[in-house]
Amino acid sequence: MDSTLENIMRQYCDDFNQALGDKDLETYIVKNSIPVIWFGDLERYQASPVKIVTVGLNPSWHEFLEKDQTPLKNPRFKHVDLLSSDENKLNKLYSTLNEYFRTNPYRQYFDGYEFALRYLGASYGVKAFDIKTDITAVHIDVYSAFATSSLYSSCPKELFHTKLFSQLFDYLSPDVVLASIGKDHWDAWLAIGKNSFFLDKKSDLFGGKYRNELEAYRSKNRLIVYGRNRQRPFNIKNKETVFEQVADALLDEMINTVKTK
Repeated sequence: MDSTLENIMRQYCDDFNQALGDKDLETYIVKNSIPVIWFGDLERYQASPVKIVTVGLNPSWHEFLEKDQTPLKNPRFKHVDLLSSDENKLNKLYSTLNEYFRTNPYRQYFDGYEFALRYLGASYGVKAFDIKTDITAVHIDVYSAFATSSLYSSCPKELFHTKLFSQLFDYLSPDVVLASIGKDHWDAWLAIGKNSFFLDKKSDLFGGKYRNELEAYRSKNRLIVYGRNRQRPFNIKNKETVFEQVADALLDEMINTVKTK
């Protein structure tokens, strides 16, 4: 772990601990959770010939709890006490975030992104999703690393901001972004698009053919793909047919993106 990432992680942890220290906010954060700064093997991502990130809003309570709200019987993360004096706590957090897709990923959510990733020759990881590829994607959340007990829309807005995301996003410097978040989250899209709003049908690389279902844009030498979320990411209408129709175009745009960097 380099010093830049270590500094970003410290800020995320400070943000997490500060929220836990606020009585009005801490009740919305899942108990005994950790800040999920990213999901997936960061080292394989950094070694990938094409760097792809998927983007959501904030981690789900499903990452830590069963449906009956009891702790998961098969935890997805190892617990890390961020308030302890353990000098290795950041390294432990780094390791458990990296191992996410090797253990017990929340498939009901991530299968949606994985479906889209396959059409770019990518995957979150060979062990979890049984695919061999040199392109390993990671997932990050634009508003917060907090797993919340309620949906984003029901939580205090003081919990959420894009400042830390922007630092992490710049550090990861992805070539391709797959985002399955509502179009009404203007600040989130601005954070992803770097202050150039791109969800404009005139710029859609698919010519608006799949409007409000699947769209693709180029923003500062980056390919950004939007897919509608219906209870899970990229759960668009007739998705198999649509992705088969756009696969060649997506791959060409991905290759062009990497060439121009």
